[in-house]
Amino acid sequence: MKIMYFKKHLFIIALIIQYNLFAVGPWVNNRGSMFSQTSFLFVYYNQIFNSQDKLIKTQNGRISDFSIRNYTEYSLSNRTLITAILPIRYLNYNNNSAFGLADIRLGGKTELFPKNSPLSAYYNIFIPTGYHKQELRSDYKVWGAEIGLATGFAKGKTYAQLSGGYRLRNGIPNQSIFELEIGRKFLLKKKNLYFIFNFDGAINQTKIEFNPEPIFETTQLYHPNAQYLSPGFKFLYNFKPKWWLTATTKFGVFARNIGAFPGLDIGIAYKIEK
Repeated sequence: MKIMYFKKHLFIIALIIQYNLFAVGPWVNNRGSMFSQTSFLFVYYNQIFNSQDKLIKTQNGRISDFSIRNYTEYSLSNRTLITAILPIRYLNYNNNSAFGLADIRLGGKTELFPKNSPLSAYYNIFIPTGYHKQELRSDYKVWGAEIGLATGFAKGKTYAQLSGGYRLRNGIPNQSIFELEIGRKFLLKKKNLYFIFNFDGAINQTKIEFNPEPIFETTQLYHPNAQYLSPGFKFLYNFKPKWWLTATTKFGVFARNIGAFPGLDIGIAYKIEK
């Protein structure tokens, strides 16, 4: 029974990684530095984790979900940077389709004690630019804010970072959030390759009852009571001096009200260090 339970959760929960592709980390690059990543994800599935953490079929066939996301950060100073995430989605389900923005996210990070142990504060706001069209939802489409702390260390070819915080959202549950990341650098054809273990989660701290249950219960596309714990892996390959190839895969050890399916997020990034 335990083996079946474990196998059931070896579905990659790709919807949840839209805002979790980029570890917060405690470090800020020098003033004028920039990092920009564009990533792509396509999934096609007909299974969901319901509110009892059970895997069930969607009601009206398979769901197609294609996402393009751009994450950009820019260092205003040696201690503070600003960030932005711009996501675009295409969805198709039950003979309906929709295309447009998901929720835009703006934020930043400030190193608190740059000359001592690395510790930074990070902060974000969520802008409700997503859409809801019948069963289809590109995002939660609510105002929200997020604040937390991040720390870490780097020694030789290895680094680790840990962050934790709280997410406030209008009309849907607030959440405690965390992220742990451990990475190791290797050389592949004399180019840097990072192999990274990542573990993050979002656990609801409040609960909102809906009566009757909204129509998106049929697909779990950004269900307001979604929550998860998710280990996974990232790969970063510096194939040219300022260019990186990226790949991310996430798994679910605990998931509720979230679509479940195999998938792989791939991308390309550009980095300027001053």
